[in-house]
Amino acid sequence: LFLNGFLQRSEGRSFRPVNYLLELIMKKIIVFSDIHLNSATGETLEKSSQKLEKAIVHLQSNHNDFDTLVFTGDLANSGKTDEYKALRNLVSAINKPIKFMLGNHDNRENFLDIFPDYRPDHNGFLQSNESYEYFEFIFLDTLKDPYDDIPISCGYLCQKRLEWLSEKLEEAVNKKVILFMHHPAFTTGMQAMDRLRLKNSHDFFSSIKSFDNVHHLISGHIHRNISGHYEGYNFSTFKSVNQQMVLKFKADRVEYASGEKSGYGIILLDGKNYTIHNEEVC
Repeated sequence: LFLNGFLQRSEGRSFRPVNYLLELIMKKIIVFSDIHLNSATGETLEKSSQKLEKAIVHLQSNHNDFDTLVFTGDLANSGKTDEYKALRNLVSAINKPIKFMLGNHDNRENFLDIFPDYRPDHNGFLQSNESYEYFEFIFLDTLKDPYDDIPISCGYLCQKRLEWLSEKLEEAVNKKVILFMHHPAFTTGMQAMDRLRLKNSHDFFSSIKSFDNVHHLISGHIHRNISGHYEGYNFSTFKSVNQQMVLKFKADRVEYASGEKSGYGIILLDGKNYTIHNEEVC
């Protein structure tokens, strides 16, 4: 009877109950990865800014019904203030919630100077969570600053950050948790990048295995669309908005592809279910 009520015409307009209910239930989360705004020269800042602007235009033209936009870190290429100023200007036209995360190219202090509304947690890390009816999204800060005892570009989760994560997982005990972090704790088979993943991934997995509500791991850093299963957890990475990694499994160093399309991820929450898509920007 409830559905039939939506079939009635009102002021000459026919309602579509199925579509209407889907709009009420479904949530659309967008994931922008590794934008690397680069102010090394005016030309590189202009080029990287144009790529982000193009992705934003594509998003607004094709998926403007999204609920939240997540940036998975490496917002800036050198962590400089003018790179974050460029980011602030570019996202000013977006009137939806934005979650910023930090990567190894970022500078936490400079970011917070330009984005003062983004408050760190009580330990000073840029970590947060987002609640949905059946899901909990948790956003981790894997930036190691300074790099005094681990290789440059690797990620790290100190004891304070792991304790914060455990607290959030305990609070979300009755929900399905999707964890976001810039540095992957899993391996991808790409030798050069796997050396630069989360340095203490063993500590991370030891922490989350105390809970049974973690369903998916999403990371940046890799600049490719990759999905898989590692240590009992599903994972995904997405293309960079800026530039893509060459798919060479045994390469000793990182290589970037020439002319490959950029892209971003889309997560659809549909009741208790979720689907992950990869979108390309022409």
